[in-house]
Amino acid sequence: LELSKMALDQLLMPGMSGMSGGSGRPPVQMMQPRPGLVFKTRTLPPKGSSEVSRKVFVNVVMHELVKRPLNASMEEVPDAHLDSAGISNLRVPLDVGEARECSDNSGEKAIAVDVIFNPCLVERALNDAPGPTVMGQQRHLYYQYQLAALALKNAEGEVKARLDGTACKLLKTGYKGGAAPAMFPWVDGMWSKEHSDDPKKKGKKYAGASEGLSGILSGVGS
Repeated sequence: LELSKMALDQLLMPGMSGMSGGSGRPPVQMMQPRPGLVFKTRTLPPKGSSEVSRKVFVNVVMHELVKRPLNASMEEVPDAHLDSAGISNLRVPLDVGEARECSDNSGEKAIAVDVIFNPCLVERALNDAPGPTVMGQQRHLYYQYQLAALALKNAEGEVKARLDGTACKLLKTGYKGGAAPAMFPWVDGMWSKEHSDDPKKKGKKYAGASEGLSGILSGVGS
């Protein structure tokens, strides 16, 4: 199984609490994400570098165990907030899986990486039915841009390269780089206020709300 970027010494499987030695480490379970959106982009080699730009598929996947966006008091915000104010000034819990080699439809070598969010965000990006506007945009377009920006920014660490936001395109598929999303470890309390206030604890991430991408999410490409 491909694990997300979480230190292995933080993991304790369910039912092993008696073996923790009083460390207080939280139990872990594996969660199987559902497919959502796929953004295609390319790496940006450093100026003057001989590196070749590579195609990258950033899969935005979802699972209910990932917390909803959080306000300044570390409380999950309701749907009404997401449908009126979006994710501006909120913390957005997410996690990033391991980057892996894959091929596109033409056989060209590419990189795939999964970024997991709560379904309340991904489903808003997928649902293009008429509904409320968010920050002057149709709701699904607003969330497509926000998730693209957050996913690309956080995937760069796994891809080990900058990603080109201006070349980002939304594909007409739910997943790339495998038959189904890789499993992610979930540790109870990883998105708690106590964990976020402890600088020694590293694992699942928060990301601040983004202003979106300058590129066009065109829904074309492979």
